[in-house]
Amino acid sequence: MQEREDGTSDEDDVLDAVTPFEMVRDEPLPVTPTLKHADPVPGASAMTVVTLQQQQAQQPQPLQQRQHLLQHQQLNPLQQQREHQHSPPQQQQQQPPTQQQQPCAAPQQCQPPTQQQTPSYPKLSRLEEQASLTEELALVRETKVICSLDLLLELFKTCHHSGCCQPLTPKHHLVGPTVIINWTCPHGHTGKFSSSKDINEMYANNLQVAASILLSGNNFTKIERMRSFLGLSFISNSTFFRMQRLYLIPCINEWWNWQRDQLLEEFKNVEVVVCGDGQCDSPGHTAKNLCYFLMELVSDYILEVEVRDKRHVGLASTNMERQALQNALQRLRSSINIVEVVTDASTSIKKMVGKIQLTCIVVYS
Repeated sequence: MQEREDGTSDEDDVLDAVTPFEMVRDEPLPVTPTLKHADPVPGASAMTVVTLQQQQAQQPQPLQQRQHLLQHQQLNPLQQQREHQHSPPQQQQQQPPTQQQQPCAAPQQCQPPTQQQTPSYPKLSRLEEQASLTEELALVRETKVICSLDLLLELFKTCHHSGCCQPLTPKHHLVGPTVIINWTCPHGHTGKFSSSKDINEMYANNLQVAASILLSGNNFTKIERMRSFLGLSFISNSTFFRMQRLYLIPCINEWWNWQRDQLLEEFKNVEVVVCGDGQCDSPGHTAKNLCYFLMELVSDYILEVEVRDKRHVGLASTNMERQALQNALQRLRSSINIVEVVTDASTSIKKMVGKIQLTCIVVYS
């Protein structure tokens, strides 16, 4: 087709005849290169033609066209260089050189140091000391079993040395719940087996039995009766009280003194209200011993314990509670500020508390 002097051609007449531009927009559209070179599509609007032309432009070019473009780019480097020399130099803004971040050679050094968090333990538990008592805790936490002695002795019928199958002559003896077996064979091989580990010339299981009875609040007489029905080898009554006196009670006293110091330090600068009561070993007026407790009213922490015997108060069991409270308050007031005492109805206690200038709240049960 030939172009006219006004820039239009026969294709424009075809498009105008099919879809006038005034029907598509309010004002006539200018003739763009896309519309100028668009192929006439009968029955289609101008916008449809433009859309089709754009879709064709987005499609991949044929192989021949791509080869022609590559040849054109190879033939025109000299021409592009000439145009670049004749063109005026453009002032480029000088940008400050940016420092390239070099990759870290040591990734571990780039990471921020992690703060080692100390584990938190329950209050007054002393669990932070368990790191230094690993062997002792392992002995306490290991599983114990009950085994019949006959089944255990069957394991010692033949010699355990390699290459020796001679019959053994085992001998055993019991030390509380621990069994010790000594065996020998005709070839002179000997050995010893113990059902409990030995610590400082004492069997660990025997000491743990005594500690379990005391710390669980049980009575040795009841446990010993259960042992007789079970047929279990057990520690004697004298052994239990000897271990209690030499090992268990000192440990309990040490723990209580540490715990009491921690509690008194906590209530040192505050006004404290304590409540107390005593418990006798038997009801009535024939009690021999009494244990009196003083407890902080808000936190329920026991701050003081006093044990009295009626021989300390002239063999009058009714005076044990008053004397125990007086001794407990005297020790406690030297460390913290006690403002009120809550106790049960007792005329002797109310009179004693009034003498030391404290408020006494009587609770009638």
